Amino acid sequence: MRVTLIGDIHQKRAMFNAEYMPPNSIQLGDLGFDYSQWDRNNRRLRNPKPGRRHFIGGNHDAYNILIPEADYLQEINPELCHIPRGYVSGKVMFIGGADSIDAHHRIPGYDWFPEERLSMMEVDCILQYEGRVDVIIAHDLPAFAYPGVGIHNIVGSHCRDLEEIFYKFRPSRWYAGHHHKSVQFSVEGCHFKVLDIGERLTVDLPLDEGFFS
Repeated sequence: MRVTLIGDIHQKRAMFNAEYMPPNSIQLGDLGFDYSQWDRNNRRLRNPKPGRRHFIGGNHDAYNILIPEADYLQEINPELCHIPRGYVSGKVMFIGGADSIDAHHRIPGYDWFPEERLSMMEVDCILQYEGRVDVIIAHDLPAFAYPGVGIHNIVGSHCRDLEEIFYKFRPSRWYAGHHHKSVQFSVEGCHFKVLDIGERLTVDLPLDEGFFS
């Protein structure tokens, strides 16, 4: 299935709308904290394109609204759905979240939430999945892949949990945002592609046919 992947948006007005996020698109986290703006932005468009847009949570998303541990697609509004952690469609697994390096500058419950990172329960649930996973779409990277974006000092536990998940499933492709860079590299037999802020990339993904319906 042809799908448009979109990097971090951080609620930038030019990107936080149905025109910038086309139907059959997946935004890779850090969409923003106020999803009600999506409706207002769309009403400003003369001819908004109908259809589903999906996103995973990042570390700058509204976890007072999102349900990261759900086992279903969470409808934010008729056009926009949140994909929970560990959700699998076809041979694609989705894993939102990351650690905020600026958490000490943020306000808990307003623009920082402890739910931004994987919980032990979520990790255990993901590791129990026994199906085949060819592609992982995540907000962040496993720890061993951090040198690919120029980071050698790992901070936080989330990327180490992703590392454990990677070695369980050994995907051939991994797509992520979070690092505000456009880079790609291969390591451990997997091709990694990291999208920059607002970067769009159209790819073929082995998703279930009805994923966007």
